[in-house]
Amino acid sequence: MTLIDTAEMYGEGGAEEIVGEAIAGRRDEVFLVSKVYPHNASRKGAIAACERSLKASRHRCIDVISCMATARDA
Repeated sequence: MTLIDTAEMYGEGGAEEIVGEAIAGRRDEVFLVSKVYPHNASRKGAIAACERSLKASRHRCIDVISCMATARDA
């Protein structure tokens, strides 16, 4: 199994597009992780961020979603 970690803030979704292309046809071999911006850390914001991530990666599921935090956010 391969873990791929990406986030909506990596290239403003561009990294998720690249990851989606890279794992096309091999999604079952990958554990896909993504993160949302701290300002999207609400129920509504996280759902919208997940939907954007799924659209960008062109896949039907993300295995784990978490909130990106920085030292400033702590």
